[in-house]
Amino acid sequence: MNNLNGKIALVTGAADEFGLGRAIAVKLAKDGADVVVNDVVEKPYNLDESEWLGLQDVVSEIDRLVNAPVVLWQILLTQMKYL
Repeated sequence: MNNLNGKIALVTGAADEFGLGRAIAVKLAKDGADVVVNDVVEKPYNLDESEWLGLQDVVSEIDRLVNAPVVLWQILLTQMKYL
C-alpha cells in the first residue's frame, strides 16, 4: 500500500487472533494509518486456557510494532431487536 499518513481506518472484526481483521488493522497501521479497531465481542474465545485477550492484544500489538495511535471502539451487543 501507499503512505497512509493522515488517514483514519476503521477495521471491524479485529478481535480474532488469526483473523483477517487483525491482519488488516496491523498492515494499515504499518502503512501509516491511524487505526480504529472494533468487534462485536472484546475477547472471541471463552476458553480459560486461551491467553489471547482479543482487541486488547490487537491494540497492544499495533502499538508495539509501529508506535501508532490506536483506538479501541468497543460495541457490545446485548440485545438486538428487529422492527
